[in-house]
Amino acid sequence: MKDIHKVIIMNRRWMTAIFSLSLIVTMLSREALGDSHEDKDITELYQNILIGELFPSGNVYLERISLDSGFDNEQHFEGLDYSEEIEIYPIKKTKWASVKASFSRLIKATYIGETEKNSKYFKYPFSQSRQDALLYKVQKKITDTPMMVISINNYEIEKIIYSGCSEKREYSHAEYEAVMKYIRDDHELKDKYDSTLRKITEADTILNARKIAIFRIKNADYDVLLSVYDTHGIEYAATVYVIDFIKNGETILTKEKYNIDGPY
Repeated sequence: MKDIHKVIIMNRRWMTAIFSLSLIVTMLSREALGDSHEDKDITELYQNILIGELFPSGNVYLERISLDSGFDNEQHFEGLDYSEEIEIYPIKKTKWASVKASFSRLIKATYIGETEKNSKYFKYPFSQSRQDALLYKVQKKITDTPMMVISINNYEIEKIIYSGCSEKREYSHAEYEAVMKYIRDDHELKDKYDSTLRKITEADTILNARKIAIFRIKNADYDVLLSVYDTHGIEYAATVYVIDFIKNGETILTKEKYNIDGPY
């Protein structure tokens, strides 16, 4: 019983640590959003960003990126006025630029990584998280393998500049300082408790995030930069998707979405 209690404490401490870092990164990018016209514009855009996966079956499962995935990768769709038809875009350069998809239904408490074979985005082999997601369908087969996609509900992406993870995302001095504290905390926890996973380094943080693509949004003042990195704690690992909102070359707001799996 003591060992189980110890694991629970370690898990909670690590989960608290990573979400504290996510909150710090968000706050460092800009003061908390307020009620100005500009703030409302960026909040509305952020809350409508959907990310997920397109499968050879034509099924498209999408999550909101506006909610940090928690211990069970929980999603909420209350208050989202999702469209009956959306345009989805691949996050890496391919033969097709975009495709229309029609809304099918809201998936509830389903382990999508088991329902759809060979999934990468929704595959949680250890936790097998049961997730909620929006299910859309495309009319014709356009891929032979699962493909990560993005859509922005009620917005139109007019241009995509792909980086293909060949470039590192730039980070601020404040982000660097926050990460250094995060690394020290991680090492302290792993010295104190047994850990299946190694101590993290800068390579396991936002300092090593790689650019996936920049999305230019029609009739919006912001470009959206999508980046990614992998990290881990004591018994859990995560793929982290970073969203930067950029205006006139300046990062206005940064958000992170954790896809967490474990315990290992």
